[in-house]
Amino acid sequence: LQRARQLGADWLLHVDSDELLCLPEMAPAFFASLDARGCIMYTFNNVEGVPEEADSSDVLQTVRVFRQNMGLVPRNPAAGMAFF
Repeated sequence: LQRARQLGADWLLHVDSDELLCLPEMAPAFFASLDARGCIMYTFNNVEGVPEEADSSDVLQTVRVFRQNMGLVPRNPAAGMAFF
């Protein structure tokens, strides 16, 4: 955090090497819109790609099945079924 402050960073992201961040607009505009609304922290809800083959040369091209973050799935069985 100290180094980020020294560099004048407005936002600090934690993105793992196996993750892809896909924003609804270019990053500077997206984060500027958060700043304009007074937002100081933003949590992205992740969607996980589920590989259908054990080994793929290009996961971003071959994955077609995605799993929702289980923290977002309603705990009630009826609502859970509607979620999917």
